[in-house]
Amino acid sequence: MFARKSLIAVAVLAALSGTAFADNSTVNTSQNGDKNVLNVDQAFAAGSKVSINQTGTRNDSVVKQVGASNTAAVTQVSGTPLAKDVDQVAKLTQGGTQNNANIRQEGTTVAKVTATINQAVNGGHGNDAGITQVAGSGNAKAQIDQGGNSHKAYISQNKTIAGAATIDQKGTSNYAGINQTDSYMGESVKVTQGGFNNKGYITQYDTDFKNASVNQSGNNNVGLVEQSNANFGGVTITQTGSLGDARAYQRSGNNMNATITQAGTGNRATADQAGHNHNATVKQEGADNGLVAVNQRGLNETALVTQSWGSDNSAYVNQSGAYNEETLLQTGFNNTATINQSGIAASGTANVVSLTQSGNFQTATISQSGGASNSAVVTQR
Repeated sequence: MFARKSLIAVAVLAALSGTAFADNSTVNTSQNGDKNVLNVDQAFAAGSKVSINQTGTRNDSVVKQVGASNTAAVTQVSGTPLAKDVDQVAKLTQGGTQNNANIRQEGTTVAKVTATINQAVNGGHGNDAGITQVAGSGNAKAQIDQGGNSHKAYISQNKTIAGAATIDQKGTSNYAGINQTDSYMGESVKVTQGGFNNKGYITQYDTDFKNASVNQSGNNNVGLVEQSNANFGGVTITQTGSLGDARAYQRSGNNMNATITQAGTGNRATADQAGHNHNATVKQEGADNGLVAVNQRGLNETALVTQSWGSDNSAYVNQSGAYNEETLLQTGFNNTATINQSGIAASGTANVVSLTQSGNFQTATISQSGGASNSAVVTQR
């Protein structure tokens, strides 16, 4: 109750001292418990609204709005028992016009939960942002930074411990969404966007020690990372061209990594992995309608696919079993390569395929089944 009276007193004192608080601005606050801190600053922002609700102990909220038609809402609820030295902080800063931001943090049983939203002070327009941390256990962090205009960003973490999610948007009309459900420790998730009309999605469900990042700096790109029950995995998608589509799926299993890099126009790539100790690397440059699909199941599979400077390239890699390795390089246009390996090998007796194509109108199909120490090399110039 004392904190609320202090807030109203600060607002009145600032108005009398010449600080400009816009007409029709509204601050609604409610605090229960002890050691809660509020700091709200609205200036030159007609029609701004702030609603803060804090329940529990040692919560902290800082809200600053500059511009017009801004809306901010912060809700922090702490459950019991609270650990020693709990540090739950929500900070929200908006600039420009028509911005909307939302932070909700609930039950905290372990120290240090932080959520930060910064929407390009004096430089943003029409931005939307939302952060939701439910259990908020441990060192969970969420950060959204938007610059440019017409952006949307969303972060949701459910029962995270030491998880981190970051969204950084610059450019125009980009969209980013991050979701972590039952994450435990060591998750690092980030979406970075620049350019125009890019979409970056990251979804991790029963996560544990997984990293995922989507980096987009071109136009009209789609990047999707979906990790389900897999542990100790990582996905990196980088798109610097236009009209690219990159999707990485990592399902049940452990220690799976996928890297997709796209430059140029109209490239499509999909990496789908399940099992243990898989690595998939896809690189596409300068190709129109280039398509790469990598599907790996089993144990210790490795796929490396590179397509550059051509059109109508297609590469399909399907590997199952154990210790299968594949390296594929295509240069030119209208090339097609299909590789299938299903053998069960061991360390030192891996099945290996190496395929290189450069030029025009080339097709190669390789299939290896059963056994170990199988080797296939195809080179077309």
